[in-house]
Amino acid sequence: MKYTSLFIPYSKQRGFTLVELLVVIAIIGLLSTIGVVSLNSARAKARDAKRLSDIRQMISVLEIYYDSFQRYPNSLQTGTKIDGGCLSEGKGIEATPCLARDPADVILVNQIPSAPPGIGVQEYRYFGYVTEAPSSAPAPTKCDGALICASYGIEFTLESTISGIPSGKSCFTLTGILPQTPGSPGCPVPS
Repeated sequence: MKYTSLFIPYSKQRGFTLVELLVVIAIIGLLSTIGVVSLNSARAKARDAKRLSDIRQMISVLEIYYDSFQRYPNSLQTGTKIDGGCLSEGKGIEATPCLARDPADVILVNQIPSAPPGIGVQEYRYFGYVTEAPSSAPAPTKCDGALICASYGIEFTLESTISGIPSGKSCFTLTGILPQTPGSPGCPVPS
């Protein structure tokens, strides 16, 4: 019967050295970092794509509203945050969902889409404009309350450049998508 020693000489041990293990760990760390950065970039682009889809959906609803009533909806206050809000015939755009209503009031959108969370302030804001303002105000002016809206703007924020639209705050108006200048109070008044 042949006996083997429990002690194997150092020169015959098999395994990895500490340096080899550290190199492998460093490579895995680098690859996972690159993966996380790519994933975050893809997530930001997906959120921006949803924002543009929401804007297109709101534009369609606003155009249907215009075809039905020959005006765009009013809001209680121009620049109203409309995330999760309501669009009805009688009250226009509101910041809260349509809940208890006058039965005669036609609800067009019970809940306007909410902007997906992301970097910075993420919300949609509605601005209504009149083209023929009262004699006391220069035309065009913002439309809130009882004035008849002939144009509108929807303010939104993108995290990255997508479809040629730069990152940051932008405004969709009847003339197209306009980037906002930093510090401006809302959508530019259409001319």
